[in-house]
Amino acid sequence: MNQKISTKLGIIIIVIMAVTAGMFVWKIEESNFSESELQSFQIDKLDKSKKDSLIEISDKWTTINHGNFWNNPNLFSGHDYKFPNIEFSYPENWEFRCCGDMDNASEHFINLPSRDNSSPYIRITDYVMSGCPDSEKECSMDNIVKLTAKEKFNRLVLNVPRDKILQEMQLKKLNTSAFVYKKIEKDNKLSKAYIINLVNDVIEIDFINYELLDEKFIENFLNHISFE
Repeated sequence: MNQKISTKLGIIIIVIMAVTAGMFVWKIEESNFSESELQSFQIDKLDKSKKDSLIEISDKWTTINHGNFWNNPNLFSGHDYKFPNIEFSYPENWEFRCCGDMDNASEHFINLPSRDNSSPYIRITDYVMSGCPDSEKECSMDNIVKLTAKEKFNRLVLNVPRDKILQEMQLKKLNTSAFVYKKIEKDNKLSKAYIINLVNDVIEIDFINYELLDEKFIENFLNHISFE
C-alpha cells in the first residue's frame, strides 16, 4: 500500500517538475525576443482589432450627378441652387441626404441607414463664393463681397492650424490636389477633411469618425469624383 502511494506521489512530482521546466524555458525564449519583434506583435494585434471594427462597404456604388439628381424639377422646383459640375459615388448600402443649406454653404450627407451616433459618415460642403471684405472673419450681410474660388480656397486653408495639416492628396480625375487636415467636430468626433478647388467652386469633404473607415475606402471615394 505504501509503495503504491509512493509511486503516485513520485509521478505527481515528476509532472510538476516538467511543467516548471517548461515554463522556465518559455520565459527564457520570451526574454530573447527583440524589442522590434515585440512591437511588431503588438501592432499586429492592434491592426486586427481595428480591422474587426471597420464598417462594411458594399462593392456596388451609386452615382449622383446632374442627370439623375440635381436637374430633377420635382426635387428642386423653386430652389435656386446649383451643385458644382461634378459627379460622385457612394456605396450602395449607404444613403445620400440632401440638402442642409446655410448662409455660406450647402451641406450634403452620406451615411449608413442606421445613422448610429458612433457610425462614420461623409459630409460634402459646397461653399458659397462670397465672404467678408479684406479677409475679415465676421461682417454684416450688407458687407459681403463675391470671391473667386481661389480666394475662397485660400481663406479656408489659412484658418487651419498648422499642426493639423496633413499631406495633400492628388485627385487625378479632377486634375488637382486636395488640401488635407484633421479636425474635431462640435460633438467631439474626429474627422479628416479634404478641401478641393474646382476652379469655379470650392467643396470640402469630411469623413467623420474616419478611424472606422478603411483608408482605401476614403481614397476610392475621392477618386470616384470627376467633372461631368
